[in-house]
Amino acid sequence: MTSAVQPLASRHRAFLPQRTVAQYFSGGPSLLVSTGLVPAGVAASDFGLDTIFASARGGDIYFFRGADGASDFAETAELPSDLLAIVATDGDAAELCALWTDRGLAPPPVIAVDSALQAVGPILARAKAEIAVLSARCAELQRALVATRAEFEETRTAMQGVMRTLSHRYATKMTLVAVVAPSRDGTVTIGPSTALRRIYPVGTELVTCCALHIAALQHAANAVLTVAFLGVESGRVLGKWRRPGEALFTGWNIFDFPTPVAAVRETIAIEVSLDGGEGCAVTFSLAGEDAAAEAAPLAIRVWTADAGGRFPHAEHWVWDAGGGTRPASGTVSLVGAAALARIVARGRTEAVHDGEADGRPASYLLRGGSSLLHLPDLSIRCAEGVCIELAHKFGDLRGTRFELAVQSPQHCFAGGWRPFGAADGVLRLGLSLPAVLPDVVDLFLCIEDDDRTEQSLAGIVLRQIEVIAGPRSALDVGPRAVRIYPEAWPLSGADPAEPRFKSLKATNYSEAEKYALFEVTIDGLAFGRRAGRPAKFKISKANGRLSIEFRQGQNWPKIFQEWPGRERDRFGDVFRVAHAGERLAIAGMLAPGPDNEVLAALSSLMPAIIAAGMQNFPSAREQIPHWLDAARAFAAAGQATFGGPGA
Repeated sequence: MTSAVQPLASRHRAFLPQRTVAQYFSGGPSLLVSTGLVPAGVAASDFGLDTIFASARGGDIYFFRGADGASDFAETAELPSDLLAIVATDGDAAELCALWTDRGLAPPPVIAVDSALQAVGPILARAKAEIAVLSARCAELQRALVATRAEFEETRTAMQGVMRTLSHRYATKMTLVAVVAPSRDGTVTIGPSTALRRIYPVGTELVTCCALHIAALQHAANAVLTVAFLGVESGRVLGKWRRPGEALFTGWNIFDFPTPVAAVRETIAIEVSLDGGEGCAVTFSLAGEDAAAEAAPLAIRVWTADAGGRFPHAEHWVWDAGGGTRPASGTVSLVGAAALARIVARGRTEAVHDGEADGRPASYLLRGGSSLLHLPDLSIRCAEGVCIELAHKFGDLRGTRFELAVQSPQHCFAGGWRPFGAADGVLRLGLSLPAVLPDVVDLFLCIEDDDRTEQSLAGIVLRQIEVIAGPRSALDVGPRAVRIYPEAWPLSGADPAEPRFKSLKATNYSEAEKYALFEVTIDGLAFGRRAGRPAKFKISKANGRLSIEFRQGQNWPKIFQEWPGRERDRFGDVFRVAHAGERLAIAGMLAPGPDNEVLAALSSLMPAIIAAGMQNFPSAREQIPHWLDAARAFAAAGQATFGGPGA
């Protein structure tokens, strides 16, 4: 026995004008109005909205618009779509609804009235309700579209992070997209329980870093500055930092995002507030052009980066502020320049500034013995490991060992001693982080270099420190045998009488068959009680011996109180000091006292100057040992000539 589903026969037939059938299925909201509401003898006209009229003729229903009432009609199995309501008398309403019920469909909402005027209020109420439903649906679809795009951006970011991690690529460069320069005099001060909010006409998408200019700090060491990065249109918190006052300083203070802001196309708003005791305050610089305005913007810098191209280790970032979480497990975040600048060198190593590392130590000189590089207060929240990458600059490191360690008040863990063994001159040290460690630890790089003599220098570069995101587990890692006490090592250069310099820039390297030379500019030359002097000179090497040359001119800083030179060539006045045997040959009349001390300090610093300067010339790397031999001999001759700085 078989059965079949047969369509039900409708008691009413529907007819539409033959020439305009498509208009009745246009998808726009329409009213279906019974001709029973149209006065006799009056033509059907516009009813206020897109109106379709319905006329019952002998049990059949004819649909038409005002101008189609006399058209040729054709029977249709489909009924007009997207009807807002049926407006009809009680009798016509039942007959019109039967069209839908006969076909197994739910009829549109019905507005039963005796006259057209009575329908105005219900029609408007129905339209309002429909608009609310459509608005909610549009918002839902918009949220779904945003979520889809956000998922795409998260996937792209994750892929970029994986590719960068696997290929050991460095972070992509930042692009400065907005600068609001600080005014010389315009400032605004905030104290405890006060807040400032400023809006900037800059988009939030792909922002990776911003900086605020602080003009002054008042008793803020124990305060906490909160900086919130907001989207104006939605009011969402896209980023927040809580920076302790002891980490603030006058000048540009940088605030890193852990990854560039995703596809959030809004306007930037910055809100700053201060928590602390009575009397603490932070003074911000205002915009140079608008400093006199009542709501002048704060001085700010904003950078962007490619999606997933930059994963800095965002210091003082509040992870729960906007529902944000760490990047996916395994993502490598680089410790930024501000944190690296806090590294303290102890023992027999010396930080060297090369002028091209944002003012932070880019390399270190090893003089033999035990040394320690100490980075305090490193955040390791939601991190499963930490790595450090070192590069060999010059010298023999075969007898040098390195160990990476982390330490909290209760625990100390280390990864074991390792030497440089890679052919490419790169050493990567890694350490898994046990779950017992707190969210903030001290990071140490321990160096053992016992076989090196005082005169045999070596150089290393601290390329980067990486924090690897991921959950920490109870690893079977034993504690370090001996706890690290950084105070046990003397600070490098702790003797204020020892010559030192802040940064160095080397340029214009030239090499011929019998000689080679380059130009050096030093900032912050210090010795004894004298500090902060700039110096500029040329260094040349011929027959294994060094000479230095000073000149007078607009681009040459005045380093001597009395110009000692007695020679002149086609470029102007010149003063030369050369290594000649056991002493230095001075081609001029060097005044005793301060001028003598300057030259004594420079001669003693010559090995460090050569070690830092020659790194700027890749073509001359093979010549570094010869330059260092000549520099040590020059320093020894200077000691014999001057008796040491300050003598």
